[in-house]
Amino acid sequence: MDEARRKSTGGEHEQTMEIFDSFWHDRRRWYSVNLPNGGAVTNLPKDSVLEIPAMATAEGWVVPPYGELSVGLAAITMRRISAIEASVEAALTGNRKMFVEALILDGTVSDYATATKLAEAMLKAQAKHLPQFS
Repeated sequence: MDEARRKSTGGEHEQTMEIFDSFWHDRRRWYSVNLPNGGAVTNLPKDSVLEIPAMATAEGWVVPPYGELSVGLAAITMRRISAIEASVEAALTGNRKMFVEALILDGTVSDYATATKLAEAMLKAQAKHLPQFS
């Protein structure tokens, strides 16, 4: 295989194989993964998905207890979690008002009028993929 081809097949594929190897052979390697909190970070919802360090073992992912985030970091993280939850609720229900609120919670826009215009433009551009907002 030539060098350019080899480089194009690396990256995440290679890490995936390392993770499988760690599971299979119980190598207990550490990775940054997206997993349900499950109480590892005590002042965030247990069902929220966090990107956290975890060990790949023969028994599965092992997430050590991290305790509490500082008040400031917990507040920022909760705002992100709230924005994601509002986005999901809006997508599942087709609730335009909730979608606008999700944009504001996300922090990319700060006023309702701008968020409403942005939401309408986004929904119009993606209308064929979002029939629930019709």
